[in-house]
Amino acid sequence: QRTRYLYAYRCLLMDASNRYFGLLDYAVFTGMLVVSAAVGVYHSADQKTSDDLLTGSKSLGMIPVAISIVASFLSSISLLGLPSESYKYGTQLFVASILTQPISVLIAANYFVPVFYNLGVTSSYQGGMKAVVWSDVFQSFVLLAALIAVLLDGLYLPGGFKKVWRDNESTGRIELFNLYPGPYVRHTFTTVFIGSLLGHVQHYGTNQSLIQRYLSLPSLDKAKKTLWIVVPLKFFVYGTIAMAGLVVATKYLFCDPLSTKRIESEDQIFPLFVMDTLGSLHGIPGLFVTGIFSGSLSVISAGINSMTAVLLEDIIKTHIKPNITDAESTKIIKISSVVFGLLTLAGTVVASRMGNVIQASSTVFSLLGSPIAGVYFLGLFFPSANEKGTLIGAACGLAVNIWLGIGTYIYAPVYPSKRLSVSNCVHFYEQRTGLSFNETLFSDCEKLVVQRLNEIPAFYRISYLYYSVIGVLVTVVVGLIASKRFGVAHLETINIKVFVPCIQRRLKKNMKNIVHYKPLNQ
Repeated sequence: QRTRYLYAYRCLLMDASNRYFGLLDYAVFTGMLVVSAAVGVYHSADQKTSDDLLTGSKSLGMIPVAISIVASFLSSISLLGLPSESYKYGTQLFVASILTQPISVLIAANYFVPVFYNLGVTSSYQGGMKAVVWSDVFQSFVLLAALIAVLLDGLYLPGGFKKVWRDNESTGRIELFNLYPGPYVRHTFTTVFIGSLLGHVQHYGTNQSLIQRYLSLPSLDKAKKTLWIVVPLKFFVYGTIAMAGLVVATKYLFCDPLSTKRIESEDQIFPLFVMDTLGSLHGIPGLFVTGIFSGSLSVISAGINSMTAVLLEDIIKTHIKPNITDAESTKIIKISSVVFGLLTLAGTVVASRMGNVIQASSTVFSLLGSPIAGVYFLGLFFPSANEKGTLIGAACGLAVNIWLGIGTYIYAPVYPSKRLSVSNCVHFYEQRTGLSFNETLFSDCEKLVVQRLNEIPAFYRISYLYYSVIGVLVTVVVGLIASKRFGVAHLETINIKVFVPCIQRRLKKNMKNIVHYKPLNQ
């Protein structure tokens, strides 16, 4: 007991000098930025055409592309938000989400990827230039090195892995199969499984930056195999992140930094843990911050490349200048990349005000992305869907999602967290908050949270993981009804290759007079 108190006290009164970057930390951080920039400069020397810039001339290997796909999930949001998710809400999100990976990859590899790969178009509405992929590979290793360094140090604490597991099990954070089916609980196995499955199918099957990576591979077979390589990589990476969150929970089991006002947001808890445990080891905090920036750079670089591809293929070549030369295309890609990068920096001001990064990012992705995913489902699976019906369906799906998003923002539902305590730092808690400590305070707060949650209209307290389901369902159902109202497409206008393979086979069998797809440039 005495050891536990001394340990908590040491965490609170740690030498302030250990909480700042040293020279070695800055060197590690600067080195990462230099290497990332050097990768781009090196590959730019070989990329003279727009095809080189957008597809890497289909010369990339499966392993680097697979790592790049994993990196598309590993943003700074993941590194900051997922450990805090384990700390505050437990492991249910990780368990159910990771189990959806093989199923979502199976669906994407067999239904979505073949369509985009065989069509051979440059936009999903193509890319993954070599610099992006190889930068992702480097940045992924940096991020993993930071995670593993922090995790190993945490497990080196007295008691090791057994203590970490026991502490989190006793506080209810180890949550494997909560099968409660209700949609108003933030995370249950059912909620996470359904929401994550649709979200991952949407990401693997329709996300512009991932489609770019598939098209950077030399064959469809390699594109499919690459997706399957992603599955064990995701298991390892997300398992490491989840475990890091449990280590953090053990560290602050009896002295919650949120309650004691050491941090203002739960997303700050992992950086605090790094400085509390590794601040005296110069270079490790620099490696951690480098990992955060690596996660951001990998996602941002892929996103910028995606937006330039869409701008060139879907706007300029389609509506402004169809006969644009390759030299002009290359120039537009480079200029627009700079512009999109500056806009991304400006967007960080808004993002900093959105609260919990995991829920905020998932909410935005679901609310805005699910109607687009619904459009893909209509186009790939339903020959009866037409342009007008699909547009009406997408508009209705977006409208419902915006309504849901605004209502949720106004009511701001707060969900009960796992057990928090300040029993080992009562004096510090009272000093920082000005409140008198009461053992029943935290349980009373939880009751108030539940009471407040039940007062919110049911529609606005639906778990954020169901937002994708709502958006896709509304878009598809309304789109099919509206398409029927405007009449199905004429058989001679249907391009058979724009459907998933199983629908193609059915169309070939039942519709003898369908005109086969012709490439858009013919």
